[in-house]
Amino acid sequence: MSTTQLLSLVEYISYKVGCTYISDLPGLDGLGKMKAVHVLDDVSADVYPLKEWNDALQYIVHGSAELTAEEARAALMRKLCDRQIE
Repeated sequence: MSTTQLLSLVEYISYKVGCTYISDLPGLDGLGKMKAVHVLDDVSADVYPLKEWNDALQYIVHGSAELTAEEARAALMRKLCDRQIE
């Protein structure tokens, strides 16, 4: 069983980015957001169910729920990239 299958998506992103706490994810700086995008590059939408993708989207970037895992993954990555400018 791989690490991605043992952890929720939010936990997995937090672990791979190097956060001390999951609650650090919404406050990632530009470098952390870039790391999160690179982590997500290696996670296809079908690895996690839609609920996990929407949970990550809503928790990390305060995005709205999407109808498919592919849309939620794309929205999460897009919002992480957009937020690097802030």
